[in-house]
Amino acid sequence: FLGAFLIAYFINPVAGWLDDLIFYRRFNIFKKRAKGSRPLVQNKKAHRLISIVLAYVIVVGLAILALSLILPNIVESIATLAAQLPSMVRTITGWIESLNNDTPNADLTYVESLVNQLGEKVVAYIQDFTSGLLPKLYNIGKSFISTVVNIVLAFVVSCYISADSDKIKFQIKRVIYALFREQIA
Repeated sequence: FLGAFLIAYFINPVAGWLDDLIFYRRFNIFKKRAKGSRPLVQNKKAHRLISIVLAYVIVVGLAILALSLILPNIVESIATLAAQLPSMVRTITGWIESLNNDTPNADLTYVESLVNQLGEKVVAYIQDFTSGLLPKLYNIGKSFISTVVNIVLAFVVSCYISADSDKIKFQIKRVIYALFREQIA
């Protein structure tokens, strides 16, 4: 529920701005709202609900847009790094061999063996990783679905919180006045 409160906290100003812009100023961004102006739709709950839905559509759309721009670059970078890893190991081995040939007095066989062992360990790690891939994919899928369900529930609860924010503020105020003296509250 904390996530729902945070979402509602950030969505409420956007929904209020959209409510004012659409229903009171009639899409005129530079016009100030006149006192006592009447909205396009007289039912306050209806235009508040429309504003909340529009705010969620805008925020979710921006999040999807950002992810669709960032995620392919990350995947491409990881794929490029994985593809270049064997050539990097070969290059380092070549450097060590050329260094060994250039300086015949230095014994670089230990360094070369370390690089070869590292390459073998990387190959063994990749083999171990791929052998346990199916259970890992199952766990990742399960946690992904669980996360998506939690996010959807947080959005639904935050919609209710946003829609009834005035009522919730009034009830919280009543609880505070009931628990504390009037000077403290």
